[in-house]
Amino acid sequence: HPLFYWDGTDTCTLQHNQHKRQRKRQHQTTTTTTTTTTITDLTTITDINTDINTDMNMNTLKRKKQKRQKKESKKKQHRNKAKKRTQRSCSARVAFAVVATGIVFFASEHIDHRAPQPQQLQGEEGDGELETISVNLTHGTNDDFFEINECDRVLEEQRHWMPTQQDWIQLRKTYVGAVGQTNSTLIGPIDGDAFYVPVYIDRHPLMNRGVFAKQLIPRGTLVWSDFYEGEFRTPEQYRLFLINIPRHLMCEVLTMWTYYCRANTTSGVAVYAAMDQSALMNAALTPAQVNLMDQQSPDRSVNHLLAARDIQAGEQLLVDYSAFVYSEGDIAFGMRIPDRRQLWERRRRR
Repeated sequence: HPLFYWDGTDTCTLQHNQHKRQRKRQHQTTTTTTTTTTITDLTTITDINTDINTDMNMNTLKRKKQKRQKKESKKKQHRNKAKKRTQRSCSARVAFAVVATGIVFFASEHIDHRAPQPQQLQGEEGDGELETISVNLTHGTNDDFFEINECDRVLEEQRHWMPTQQDWIQLRKTYVGAVGQTNSTLIGPIDGDAFYVPVYIDRHPLMNRGVFAKQLIPRGTLVWSDFYEGEFRTPEQYRLFLINIPRHLMCEVLTMWTYYCRANTTSGVAVYAAMDQSALMNAALTPAQVNLMDQQSPDRSVNHLLAARDIQAGEQLLVDYSAFVYSEGDIAFGMRIPDRRQLWERRRRR
């Protein structure tokens, strides 16, 4: 550097210090000029910084919002997956029934097999005391269910009511859920029909609802098979079924759509519930009026009804129920308590 030379003395150091002072003065002059310029534009710079900060804050908020949305989306996906697993586990318990003739699947109504809360009713007895009626899986007779659900009023109000196909489907689903898919006796698709000939439901002046032929049915024609008759082998199954069906259907089941037969069960009796239009077929008032006859399949697994004679169009289909109905089956099955007179007569016969 031309300012720095060595003459054997400290001249170099002195010149160096002078040079530093000179550079410092020049720097101060330049800084003053720059500061003046900066001060004149201070407002503009402040506005620019504010805009920059605002943009940074907005970007930060957007990033936070995006992260929050991602978290919520993941939580929703987890909830949906958990819900699907729960639905699959619930439906797997009573989801499908595999039933006879050519493996037919149909969904069953969801039934909670845990003991339901007892239904209770307080009524006044003849002596003025209050009577508590309770029904659950292990307790309750036909009379108890009848009283708790006020079936006398319900049946009177729906005296002219006609069940629909959806009512039969609901009964079938609930039945499969109550007894289990392996114990179900239903055959065919859930929305199927067990009649082989065209029929319709109408009212009779004396018998109220009934099943009528739409066209001539020649003698010997196969009319109906018991594909939709549900068998209950224990009182617990039957009570679970009654508790889980609507009141208007339960009152019909209790009074008209079920019958008791001797069977190879613990009590020696089983309950059979009709879950199709055959539930509305009436019993003939006289033997001469019977126009359907019962016939079993060769393996005795299915019951059929055949035309006992030519049945004219518009004629009501009538059967003879006395041949297979067990009049005291509800007592043996545990759904009716006999009065003292009946107990005494039974003991006397023994």
